[in-house]
Amino acid sequence: MKFLNLRTMALSALALSTVYTSAALAETTTLNVNANVQNAITIVETTPMDFGDLVALNEAGNQAYIAIDTNDTLGAPVSAGTALITPTGGTPASGVVTVTAANGATVNMTIATPVNPANGGDNMVLSNVVIRVPGAGSSTAITGGGAAITYVADGTAQDVIFGARLSTPATATQIADGAYAGTIAVTAAY
Repeated sequence: MKFLNLRTMALSALALSTVYTSAALAETTTLNVNANVQNAITIVETTPMDFGDLVALNEAGNQAYIAIDTNDTLGAPVSAGTALITPTGGTPASGVVTVTAANGATVNMTIATPVNPANGGDNMVLSNVVIRVPGAGSSTAITGGGAAITYVADGTAQDVIFGARLSTPATATQIADGAYAGTIAVTAAY
């Protein structure tokens, strides 16, 4: 019986060494994993905002203003005291930027505080910016910078349209004739 137990133990040891020997023949490889992420978002000005040609007379303590909506239309001018702003020609145009974003992504449109249109040392006042995304609605008037409107992108170029109010300064010294230029920094982000 002892002989049988020794023989069984020897066969068991041989079997175990065969199992470990087989494991030594295994090989490992690396599986590569790739992804091409395309989160690009582009924003390009396609039409600058233009109030056209204006007569703009200012008065200390009073501001006259005119607004352009998001459909290229000037509103009725509003005077205050002897401050006056009146359109006299040109081609008014709402500002337009084109945004291309990933299909299905929520795009947040924001603006920084507008830089008032200036000509040398004279400034007019740009305020009450309104943003419209066709099919997604319009923002409320934004007096400074900040969040404005969100929409869901469809992967194609989307026009985002801007209107604003242009006012005379509330100063006693009349502003000079000439071209006035300002900016609105616009950000499109996910």
